[in-house]
Amino acid sequence: MNLGKASADKSLREWIDGVMQTTNAIAEKPKNKALHKYGKERRAALNKLAVEKAKLYV
Repeated sequence: MNLGKASADKSLREWIDGVMQTTNAIAEKPKNKALHKYGKERRAALNKLAVEKAKLYV
């Protein structure tokens, strides 16, 4: 992701916070809710699988 140039009048932290607010606003749009739900469910399933697989080595 290209975040563009940082402005000279802000600290790195202020600039990152500003970019993240914009990014979060885009991510919170309704069309992304289903994608977030899918990602969350997939990560949970992969975590469960990893835990079960790790038990084979204990």
